[in-house]
Amino acid sequence: MCLALVPSNKPYLLLILYGFCVLGFAGGNIFYDAFLVDVTTNERMDKVSSYGFAMGYIGSTIPFIFCITIVLLTQAGLLPITLDLACKITFLITALWWGCFTFPLLKNVKQTYYIEPEPHPISQSFKRLFITFKEIRNYRGIFLFLLAYFFYIDGVDTIIGMSTSYGITVCFLINLFMPLSLHYVALFFLITTMIVMLFASHHYSKKY
Repeated sequence: MCLALVPSNKPYLLLILYGFCVLGFAGGNIFYDAFLVDVTTNERMDKVSSYGFAMGYIGSTIPFIFCITIVLLTQAGLLPITLDLACKITFLITALWWGCFTFPLLKNVKQTYYIEPEPHPISQSFKRLFITFKEIRNYRGIFLFLLAYFFYIDGVDTIIGMSTSYGITVCFLINLFMPLSLHYVALFFLITTMIVMLFASHHYSKKY
């Protein structure tokens, strides 16, 4: 939301605020992912997680299409607004879209599993992280999953973050279609991952 309020002649302020937004988003994902155990059972956890990821990416394409349409129509002179205002509108749409989806979480989800408040939470967090890395070698499947997920999500974030810059560098045509096409490439890989996870869950539930 704050990005929509930055004047166009303050690019460094925009970058600083964007950096805080990315940091907040990454930090918020820790709590977001941790809520999985509070919203489902062990039997349904794989399915809920997979569908949650897929629906999240599908849902993100809706405001994205609206936003990119506003920018492209403004660039083509079909909307009587400046490109600066069009970009601010896209920031506002994105904030309102995800803000609306936050209210059901705040209203309906109650945290069940958590750690009681303790002194020196930062140092304690690093200690627990060290213990996790020490013990994860006993869980080869989890280690391989986390390693694969790290490379997967890093690739997705790179595609999303760099697609527009890449399109502008190459040519106007790619600038027109590349962000949308690469977004759906990421969506395709995510849905494929979901199908594989569902298949594996079904297979192992039969086997064991």
